[in-house]
Amino acid sequence: MKDITVQHVQDFRAYLLTPKEKNGRGYSQATASFIFGMFRKTLDQAVELDC
Repeated sequence: MKDITVQHVQDFRAYLLTPKEKNGRGYSQATASFIFGMFRKTLDQAVELDC
């Protein structure tokens, strides 16, 4: 957890929305928001558990 930076998180969010032709996933806004929301919940839980 300590190695994850704000830049990593922003890059992941951009990766979800970036078209496949540009080395991203090309998900729709709704799908990317769902995935990112689950990712955020996972990070929040890890912080609560002091991982």
